[in-house]
Amino acid sequence: MLAPEEIFSGTGKIKEESELTQEERKRRRANKKRKFKAESAKQPVKKARDTTSTEMSKTGNE
Repeated sequence: MLAPEEIFSGTGKIKEESELTQEERKRRRANKKRKFKAESAKQPVKKARDTTSTEMSKTGNE
């Protein structure tokens, strides 16, 4: 069985949200935004379908 330090090798101390200073909260929020922006940039952009021409042909309005 592994010891906790063998499983988790954290880079620093873990703090509760209430223990963070304003600067630390700001830094953490900025990092979250950067990560989210990078993840959303990897996903393909969904385009809206052009339903006007396909709806007309399906309904039979000619």
